[in-house]
Amino acid sequence: MHLAFYKAARCLAEARGEVKRKKRMWRKCAEVMLDEGIRILEQDKDKLPEGVPERGRESFSKEHI
Repeated sequence: MHLAFYKAARCLAEARGEVKRKKRMWRKCAEVMLDEGIRILEQDKDKLPEGVPERGRESFSKEHI
């Protein structure tokens, strides 16, 4: 689970960089990176350790972001 979090954080950092640089097609690149970060978290949401409340699992869904 920790690896997924760091991968998603890296996607967020890349998206932020695209927005700051504002090179050609920056919006699309940023959107793709954000979507990838969400996809990574959603893919691993069922791998949360025992004891994490169900609502903690829901916080990984795209609707809550």
